[in-house]
Amino acid sequence: MGMKYAEILCKESRWSKATYTYQKAAFLMMCGDQTQESKDHLQFLMRHVYMYSVYEPRSGKMGLNACV
Repeated sequence: MGMKYAEILCKESRWSKATYTYQKAAFLMMCGDQTQESKDHLQFLMRHVYMYSVYEPRSGKMGLNACV
């Protein structure tokens, strides 16, 4: 349930995409039934958290919390 809202916020919010991507990854980590596919998706999400925290494409700013 929480991952659904994190996904919506990630797509529609104008705030930090890194925050909501990290939240999605955290919800996925809490799931007990981890498949190889979900582990691969978790790694994908965590790589994107780093990318979004270094460069926020919506604002064009660099640095941690670039969208602030």
